Amino acid sequence: MAKGLNGTWKVIATVGGFIIVIVGAAVAYGALCNQVTTMKPEVKQNTEHRIKFEEKVSTMEKNIALILEEVRK
Repeated sequence: MAKGLNGTWKVIATVGGFIIVIVGAAVAYGALCNQVTTMKPEVKQNTEHRIKFEEKVSTMEKNIALILEEVRK
């Protein structure tokens, strides 16, 4: 190969590498956005479960306090 073409191939390879990295990052970002979008309903459901659990815990605290009071008598 001629000396001038050697430098051209290096530039083409470098630019091609950057393009591959950019396309890969875009695909990964798209996949991540898709996962987050599908997870949103689960987050809402988890919030509802957490609220119900907190209500049960507060009820348990009251029941335990009543039991302790009866045991101490």
